[in-house]
Amino acid sequence: MNFSHRKLGLGGWTLVELMITTALISIVTMAMVTLYAKVTQGMASDEMHSALQKGNQNMLNRIRVRVGANRHFFFGGAGSSGVSFIAKLNLSTAPATLIGTTLSQPQTSVSGSLSSSVSDFNNALVGNSILFSAYDVPETVIYPNGTFKGYTDSPMTVSSATVSGSGAVTDQNGVQQTVIIDLYRFYYYYLSSATAKQLVDGTDYSVIEWQSIRLADIYEIANYASDGVFESNIMACMKSRGVSEGYDPTQTDPTLAFTNFGSVAFGTSSPAFTSDPNYVVPMDVATNVTKCPSGILTSGFRYGISPNSNNWRSSPVQVPLFAPVTTVGVAFPNGFEVVTGGGAAGRQVMIRSVWVAEGAITPRAVYNDVNMVDYARDVW
Repeated sequence: MNFSHRKLGLGGWTLVELMITTALISIVTMAMVTLYAKVTQGMASDEMHSALQKGNQNMLNRIRVRVGANRHFFFGGAGSSGVSFIAKLNLSTAPATLIGTTLSQPQTSVSGSLSSSVSDFNNALVGNSILFSAYDVPETVIYPNGTFKGYTDSPMTVSSATVSGSGAVTDQNGVQQTVIIDLYRFYYYYLSSATAKQLVDGTDYSVIEWQSIRLADIYEIANYASDGVFESNIMACMKSRGVSEGYDPTQTDPTLAFTNFGSVAFGTSSPAFTSDPNYVVPMDVATNVTKCPSGILTSGFRYGISPNSNNWRSSPVQVPLFAPVTTVGVAFPNGFEVVTGGGAAGRQVMIRSVWVAEGAITPRAVYNDVNMVDYARDVW
């Protein structure tokens, strides 16, 4: 072979040289494509892991803050106050609850442990929803349509200085008074499939935070019943500031727990409280708290609360872990298991939350599995 001719442009590639060069280029190209695919899959998987971890922790932290302000915790079971109070919540405009949604019942383990490994753990008492009434605190509520409202007056200071319009907060002797009245909200956390980003081969779920309007502590207002004018002025002032219903936190019967302020007015002597047995607690806002960025570095992914393992062939983790293992088609409990225990002064609430995700370019589903134990009062 005369290489000098090639240098002068008089020679060319032989067929063998072209075949070898083409083969080498093909091998390098295939290796680069494979490497790119693996790197892309790894980036997508890492992104899903990070997003699920952050989203799951944010949701549980949000629930922890709410539970920390708890006054009363409601439980399931036949004839329980929890079941009867849920019936008093207006859920008609909120995302639909799953069939079989259940409140937990307190564990009776003598060891006081919430672990399923103790010999007397009762998995039949595990639930997949949470209901409680909590002290209201200053907050900004963001509605689904993008509007928002700031609540800065919880608990509410009631005085003549806070009256909107005519009237004054005085007692029966005409002396101006100032009182502080606690406000409450009901919170209901449950699973819904209505707002979830559905998996390709399974049904996943979202956790919905249903939040009621604010309700005045009617038990505190009743302390001023000996002065009907003062009591009436308190309610008239609160009504002028958007709070026109009362809740008695000492009642376990929902037909006796709620009172509407009605036509109460400044300067009149209010009648004795009468409960409204047909009262339905209005919703302020229902929020999907199962949210995270679903595709910044890659093409995106589908995610949500894990379905039961028996209902999803690609399940990467065992669900349920605390509740009884369900059969195919059963929608309880899925990856949101609630275990409760302890006494009224130190109620324990353990939540197991399993988030899962499927990506278009990842070979298998990923998950984030977190157990969190919160503590709450439960004083009737």
